[in-house]
Amino acid sequence: MKSSQVTWVGNSKWGVNQGFMDHKGFTSVIQPLTKHFESHGFCTKIKVIDSALGRKSNIDVLRIIHNSNFLLQCSISEGTGLPILEALGLGVTPITTDVGIAREVLGSHMNLIVPRTPERFHSLIHNEQSDPTLSEETAIQIFEDFVSVISRETFPRKSPNAQSQFDWPPASFKSKIQVV
Repeated sequence: MKSSQVTWVGNSKWGVNQGFMDHKGFTSVIQPLTKHFESHGFCTKIKVIDSALGRKSNIDVLRIIHNSNFLLQCSISEGTGLPILEALGLGVTPITTDVGIAREVLGSHMNLIVPRTPERFHSLIHNEQSDPTLSEETAIQIFEDFVSVISRETFPRKSPNAQSQFDWPPASFKSKIQVV
């Protein structure tokens, strides 16, 4: 089995000033996973995008997610959990704790929601490497369906005859995200 790449996007220091510790799971999940992967000959590569260490452009973050097999979200809580949607929109499988919109967006793929332990994340990553839950096309379809339902139900058209000018992704975005 070839090595895969997982990505974690977050701020390891989020909420520290308010007394929260390891709210995004960097210390309790991501660091132990990294050590585990290293001790097993880098069976899985992990890319950490930690905004506490410096900012990356949105395009750079999306490129990194796009080049990954899995996106990990191991937070205690999320408002929405935008990285899940970004990953799905790019055809990448999210593996997440039960936070934000995870249940709503993953629907019948609840196996991608795991308890917040490095062991459970590790186990699911390896299971997904050999028997994937989502294909790239299915991940993108979940994203498109979610966005479509939310936009129709939350923001109904003011005019029943209005035609959508929505073309996603725009050509300018497509040229920026393509992998060279």
